[in-house]
Amino acid sequence: GYHNTSFELDSVRKGVQDYVIKDQVTRHLLVQVILHAVERQRLKDENKTLMDQFERLSLLDSNTELLNRRGLEKIFSREIAWLQKNHSILPAILLDLDDFKQVNDLFGYTVGDEVLRQIAHKLLAALRATDYVFRIGGDEFMVLLPGTPAADSVQVAEKIRLAISEKPIQVGSEKIEMTASLGLIQVNEHTGSVENLIARAHDVLSLGKEEGKNRVSSVLKEENSVVTPHKLIDEILDQVRSGKSFYVVKQPIFRLKDKHVIGYEFLSRSSVEVFKNPGDFFRLGSEYNILGIVDHHCFRNCIRTAAELTSGIKKHINVYPSTLVEIGAKYLLDEFPPEANLRDFCIEISEELIVANPANLIKPIQELRRSGLAIAIDNVAFGKSSLESLVLLEPDMVKVDKKWIIGLSKDKDRMRALERMLKVARALETTIIAEGIETQEDLKVLKSLGISHGQGFLLATPAE
Repeated sequence: GYHNTSFELDSVRKGVQDYVIKDQVTRHLLVQVILHAVERQRLKDENKTLMDQFERLSLLDSNTELLNRRGLEKIFSREIAWLQKNHSILPAILLDLDDFKQVNDLFGYTVGDEVLRQIAHKLLAALRATDYVFRIGGDEFMVLLPGTPAADSVQVAEKIRLAISEKPIQVGSEKIEMTASLGLIQVNEHTGSVENLIARAHDVLSLGKEEGKNRVSSVLKEENSVVTPHKLIDEILDQVRSGKSFYVVKQPIFRLKDKHVIGYEFLSRSSVEVFKNPGDFFRLGSEYNILGIVDHHCFRNCIRTAAELTSGIKKHINVYPSTLVEIGAKYLLDEFPPEANLRDFCIEISEELIVANPANLIKPIQELRRSGLAIAIDNVAFGKSSLESLVLLEPDMVKVDKKWIIGLSKDKDRMRALERMLKVARALETTIIAEGIETQEDLKVLKSLGISHGQGFLLATPAE
């Protein structure tokens, strides 16, 4: 109702989209003003979305999709403020890949970039959802572990180191061995900036590299005592070596057509906080040459737990191929209680861990089979080595690796490859078990392909 230009302009400056004069309004003008206001708001929202995307992308490393140095600065300033306010703890790990320059020199930067991407995946897999990992340049990564006690942070650093060195990185036909050196520090109120954080971590890392590569370097304090990597790892190894830290969970195996439980797979877990999962403590055992001891403990525990179940249901027990060869079938058979019906048991041998000639396993497997035990080849994929293992070892059951099952319904090439493998398995008259069933869509595809048995989080999770 005003005819005051300055009032109208002041209203627009304060956020009004547009205005009309009451005694001059028409239907056409009012509709036009409303539509223009809606369009301006839409463009404003789109612009904000784009700006948010640009902001997010500016915090990410384009190759690994980890947070970059700018992302580190943003997260670090927030964590420092939290640390100062709540007197919390913030360990930080600087990771440097050993001899990475040789990878670029020998294979080129394209291969080098792929190696960095796979290293990033290993780091993410080794960390919790609450931890942060950054690529801060070249072959250097930074990890922040908010709220992690000193002893646990050393274990996390060791877990990361083992994850990187465990298996060669496959890029095309090339297998590239990688290790990393890690410097672990405790962030405090005086750390100040990201530059100081990296400089302090570099000092610790450099001192460690003087003693050799592929190691964790740190001297942390907790409750007035010094926590060193060597001391903590020795304590963990003592727990693992003694077998006292292990317990057993079981996961049902189902007949897919009616979801009837036909058996259980018995799996080992550890009470050592950072090394709870078998991949972690077996990796630790392999690194320190006690894998056979660790696996034997796990095998024995699983047998004892499985023997408590009623007879007439299949009990699957895992064993490393190397353990079967080194310890021998006779001594593994001695672990079964005298009253146990061995025909209720199935020994699972992981195909991906058969690193030598699978023919070396023929005699011990025949000895196990003569006792009444069934044999399953676990983690079977579609490669040449898998086919060789199936033909030579003639397993009663084949367990298809979960990495070929998860997302199967969305991958026609994988479906065709699985169909070809099923023809081989059926020719060998072996039962097929699909691992890693996590969606109804994948389950539907598996049933349509004629796979009779399976397990996975969709059907049931491991439990004590």
